[in-house]
Amino acid sequence: MTLGKIANAMQILEQIKRKKPSFKIDYWVMRNIKIFSDSYNFFVQKRTEILEKYCNLIKDENGTPSYFSLKDGNIIFNLKSNTNYEDFSKEIDELINMSCDETLIPYKLPIDVINNSDFTLDNEEDIFNIDFLLSE
Repeated sequence: MTLGKIANAMQILEQIKRKKPSFKIDYWVMRNIKIFSDSYNFFVQKRTEILEKYCNLIKDENGTPSYFSLKDGNIIFNLKSNTNYEDFSKEIDELINMSCDETLIPYKLPIDVINNSDFTLDNEEDIFNIDFLLSE
């Protein structure tokens, strides 16, 4: 399991939590957030350090400060003028692909519990970001 996989899963788990699903799903979300929170917080901290090093913080169209923008579904980083893109890419890739401690064991939920619930994910593809948290 990589830090990138945990980061993607945490975003989906937070999305599910906001939808106030059944107690069983809510418990599954809470358990996994607890299991992955230290690794996720490490990822966020290191990602921020990399972004501060290589990117300019600018305000988006809503006035929210950000190191990147979205254009046609693609992330566009606000790289500093003297930034070596290869160095930036290497550091980000290293962080995203960093293996996590093998003792991180997800709390799994049978997929039929999700399939038989009345909530939906914002994007159908999001299920692939949490498939490792589901069992048959």
